[in-house]
Amino acid sequence: MAKPPEILLLSDSHHVHVWARMLTGTSLRLWQGPDSMDAEGVFDVIVTDQEVTEDMLPGPAACLRWSRGEIGTIRVGEEGTADVRLPTDVTPRELQLACLLLTQVVRLRRQCRRERQSRRLMSQLALRDALTGLPNRRAWEDRLVDWNLPAADQAADDPPPTTTRRISGLAVIDLDHFKAINEHDGHVTGDRVLREVSDRLADSVSREVFAARLGGDEFGLLVTGDDAATVAAQVEQLRVACCSQISPRVTASCGIALEQPGRDRDASQVFQAADQALRQAKSMGRNRSVMADATSVATPEQNPAHP
Repeated sequence: MAKPPEILLLSDSHHVHVWARMLTGTSLRLWQGPDSMDAEGVFDVIVTDQEVTEDMLPGPAACLRWSRGEIGTIRVGEEGTADVRLPTDVTPRELQLACLLLTQVVRLRRQCRRERQSRRLMSQLALRDALTGLPNRRAWEDRLVDWNLPAADQAADDPPPTTTRRISGLAVIDLDHFKAINEHDGHVTGDRVLREVSDRLADSVSREVFAARLGGDEFGLLVTGDDAATVAAQVEQLRVACCSQISPRVTASCGIALEQPGRDRDASQVFQAADQALRQAKSMGRNRSVMADATSVATPEQNPAHP
């Protein structure tokens, strides 16, 4: 009776358990590496996640068979162009073994691909607000990290540039009397309003605008423009657009603060200034945008907001 082919497994010890389970109930034998083989161990296939060299083989006889192409190779690591190498005079038994192992290789790779996709999806979901689909507070804070760094084309110890540079603005939008909507119309209606506001923000933003839900009925915007007036106009356009044609009728107040050219960008200070401007907008009657250290930048609509 012919001796069953033995399999020499190199490198990753995790694969030992995987292949051992797969070969349970068969006549095939599995060795973890050359040091674990007995003196008479003669193997037909090497399963490995690395490039095989002669110094990895258990002895001169194995090296000779390897050089003659009498030993097959199954690669289970990164995908490549030489995942399988069989002897030129492959026997039906060796071919059957290769098919068996390749089935497992395909399964493992599909599993790895699914796991990578799952990790990527989980990472994306971790940065998205579950109710609205907008970037969440964590994504907002990640984006604000850039505010605390020097400009990409300017070293930290360089003097401020003399040429004109674009202005970055931070805005905080808060829905007016949103608590009354929840109390009078119910939380289901309140959630629908939040989703509709978020959808309008998402549809209205451009490459120069980043929008996120900060929590509750509060939203954050990061806007870039040629000057302060451009930034204010973009924010005001978004403030009006996010509340248009929503029932029950809802309006929003907004505070805007600008990054100061030539100074270190401190996100916490800019955010605090925008939040103070938001409070000023509400104290002035709501339904408007206010620039930090400035008066209202927009005339409120004439129709009353939701009570």
